[in-house]
Formats: sequence, structure tokens, C-alpha cells
Amino acid sequence: MLWLPALAAVLVGWLGLGWAVGLTADAAPWIRWTARAVALLAGGYLGWCGLLFAAQRAVLFPGTRLAVDPRRPAPAGWLPLDVTHPDGLSEGWFRPGLGCDAEHPGPLVVYAHGNGELAHEQLGWLAGYAERGVSVATLEYRGYGRSGGAPTQAGLVADLQAFVDQAARRPEVNRFQIVYHGRSLGGGVLGALHAVRPARGLILESTFASARAMAAQFRVPGFAVLDPLDTLAAVQAHPVPTLVLHGRADGVVPFTHGQRLAQAAKGRLVARDCGHNDCPQDALYWVELLGLVEQVAHPR
Repeated sequence: MLWLPALAAVLVGWLGLGWAVGLTADAAPWIRWTARAVALLAGGYLGWCGLLFAAQRAVLFPGTRLAVDPRRPAPAGWLPLDVTHPDGLSEGWFRPGLGCDAEHPGPLVVYAHGNGELAHEQLGWLAGYAERGVSVATLEYRGYGRSGGAPTQAGLVADLQAFVDQAARRPEVNRFQIVYHGRSLGGGVLGALHAVRPARGLILESTFASARAMAAQFRVPGFAVLDPLDTLAAVQAHPVPTLVLHGRADGVVPFTHGQRLAQAAKGRLVARDCGHNDCPQDALYWVELLGLVEQVAHPR
């Protein structure tokens, strides 16, 4: 039913135009044309906002349309860690860090992916955390991959709260050493989670300050955003060690968003010579990630 606001906005615009024309029928020509232009512009803007309002979740969560094999993969070393919710089940994964066990629990990184990706496709490189002695877990969003339902901020945060609680109970995990690592949309989702279940550390990679800040770039008023994903407010309300990774040439989420997040969190900003989806996961990348985890695990 999100198309209704768009239709209403267009109708209001055309009614405004008709009102302006009727009201100024006996006025001077320049007044009539000015009134018509103002009404048309206002109607066009309202229509634009209405269309974006109706389509915003399709824009924010395009990965719901990605094709996926219905058979669940079973990659070596990973354990299923699912979450049930009113819309079904969200698929989750956990991999213990090398050398971590009940007698030697260690830090946990909870990872959330970008809006055009799938969680199980990240398992290959995420294994790098486990191979370096850090347990790692990731949960698929509602409506993505084999997970049921449709994604909303409220639903994703509720699922992640349950997911982190499950992962924190694993014997390999020190529940006081949990780090959230989000890329792009994932940083916004984990920022919303941080607001209600704070982590001990944050890694924000190519992440926007908030969905409202992104919408403002398209001249959409903030009150029309259904899922605000306000990471900026979360890091200000709950300051923890924070690493911000952002490409200087990011054409999707401008570099200024990373700068604002790092400043608000009083964290470390690492600027890379890359865009939004091509930042290398090289040796420097891992040095920075593990440096933040080490800061959480062994604070000075």
C-alpha cells in the first residue's frame, strides 16, 4: 500500500494547479503564470517525494530480488545459527576462532553485509577472522536469500538482537568482547542495533551517516524515511572504539559520511583510494580490522 502516498501527492499537486488557475482567472497574466508555475513545481516535488516514499524499501533493500539456490550450503568450519521470527526463519552462521574454546574464549565479530549482497556469499572471506583467532558470525536479512519475511529496520534489529544473544552464549565467545562490523547498509543496520544493544567496538565500512542523510541528497524530507538507520546518532549515544573505513572516490555513499561518523565516534578514519564496492581486502585491511578487535579485547 506504499503506492498510495505517491498517488495522493500527485493528486494534491494537480489540485493545487487547478486551484491556482481558478483563483487567478481574472488576475494579470504574469500572476496567473507565476501561480501555475509554483503549483506545478510543488505538485511535481510532492509527486517525486511520494514516488520515492513508495519505492524506498525496494531501493534500500534491492537484494531481496537476488536469485539464490534453495539448497543450503555447508561450508567447512561454519555452524548454522538461525533465528526464528514471526515471518519464518533467518539463516545465520557462526565460526569459532582458531584456538578459542570454553577455557579460552575470545572476541566475536558480528558482520552485516551490503544491500546488494547475500550473507552466505561472504563466508569465504569472513573465515579470515576465524583463521586469525577471532570468532565470527553473520545473519541473513529478512527477505534475502533463504530467509523469510520482508526487511524493515525494526525486524532486522529484532533478529540481530536474538542472533547476538545466541552467539554470545557460545563457549568460544567472550561476551564482553563483541564487535559489530558492517559494510554499507550493514553499517546502518548494526548502528541501529548498537543503539539498543551496544557493542564493545564498531567497524563501519563504506557506511552512511543515516538513511535520512542519504535521502536528503535526493531532496526527500527526513520524516518520509521509514527506516532511518541513524548510525551517527548511535555512535554519539554509545561511544566505543570505532574504526571507519571509506573510499575517497565512493560514488554511492560520499566520503563525507565516513568523515562525519569518525568525528562523531571519535574513532579512527582510514581513507582508501577506492570507490564503494572495490576497496581491497588486502594486508592493510586486515591490520586495521584486527587492530580494532585487539583494542576491544585488550583495552589499554
